[in-house]
Amino acid sequence: MSDISQLKEQLTALATEADNAGGTVDRFGTKFSRHIAEVEKLIGGTSTRADQEVVATLAAARDAASQAVTALQTAARRTRDYANGL
Repeated sequence: MSDISQLKEQLTALATEADNAGGTVDRFGTKFSRHIAEVEKLIGGTSTRADQEVVATLAAARDAASQAVTALQTAARRTRDYANGL
């Protein structure tokens, strides 16, 4: 197998892994968002600093998961495009 073929195969495998990881993180993010909504609902009208910090921390984690999905999707697409151009 030529070096180009090996590279193309490796890049394609990497793109698939990134797609799979993105899907997993996306499913987690969906479930996590539901849990956050429940926590916010249960905390309700309380407005202690600790309550606000918990909600803010959970929201930041949700946002980071969403950014990770976008980054993985972009990496998969660009890697696959590059491999297909070889």
